[in-house]
Amino acid sequence: DGSPDSCGKICDEFAKNDARISVIHKDNGGVSSARNCGLKQACGRYICFVDSDDAVEPQLAETAVRAAQRYDAQIVFYANMNDRYNDEGTLLDSAQQSSVAFVAETAEEFKRHFLELSHGQYVCPPWNKLFLTSFVKQVGIRFPEGVVGGEDSAFNFPLYVAAERVVAIDEPLY
Repeated sequence: DGSPDSCGKICDEFAKNDARISVIHKDNGGVSSARNCGLKQACGRYICFVDSDDAVEPQLAETAVRAAQRYDAQIVFYANMNDRYNDEGTLLDSAQQSSVAFVAETAEEFKRHFLELSHGQYVCPPWNKLFLTSFVKQVGIRFPEGVVGGEDSAFNFPLYVAAERVVAIDEPLY
């Protein structure tokens, strides 16, 4: 998304050595624009978002995909850790987001778990979820560009309304 450093070159090098990696170079348009560009190009079975200033556990994709496949889930929620560092980069503390685990095989079951997800602060960000690509494309939702604040909810909530098969795992993968 228009990064002024050598990120693009680093990504190109990774792509040369791994056919699973596809690099998209674009002018800076903000987080919604970048995510929409990625959604447009997405060709894998699943989509997940990782913010540039965050880290994920090495087993995130494997664990989330396994849960999605086991339950034919359209959305998989996973827990996250909130790490706090000082100015020198030393970890000060780490706290896991509240834990939620369930399997909802119908829209009604998912609705019953939604309040629990809301209290655990799972519902707003897009980065603590794995989405079935065909489901996202079927709903036809995109991030609203030019919106600063709330754009994540504008993307997620139409998917929640349409979802029928949802899994939440309490493992902190993000």
